[in-house]
Amino acid sequence: MEAPKVERQSLLVHTFTDKAILRKAYMPFIKNGGLFFITTKKRRYKMGEKVSLAIKVNFDDVNENLRAKGKVVWITPENAEGYRSEGIGVQFSTEDAILGNKMEDYLAGTLDNETLTHTL
Repeated sequence: MEAPKVERQSLLVHTFTDKAILRKAYMPFIKNGGLFFITTKKRRYKMGEKVSLAIKVNFDDVNENLRAKGKVVWITPENAEGYRSEGIGVQFSTEDAILGNKMEDYLAGTLDNETLTHTL
């Protein structure tokens, strides 16, 4: 009998130590919310690829370690127009949609401004 295949997921780890940096990475227009992660040429992601997230938020009076699962829904290629950083946007899974709510709480009062983000 053949053992079941275990799907390996990439782990993306990031610490946000500044609200402005989190604002640039947050993707409020994605259902359940999402974050943009700057990536390198060493690793190529595909649309729909599942990933695991380990996120530390440590600024102002916030100090939280968050874990979630998501999938790649945005890819900014190397040498993108507008000098955008190469990277991926990850949509939080339905089970981890509360993470999107947390991000919006952290960013209260900043989501409607005209600040450029990594994606739009």
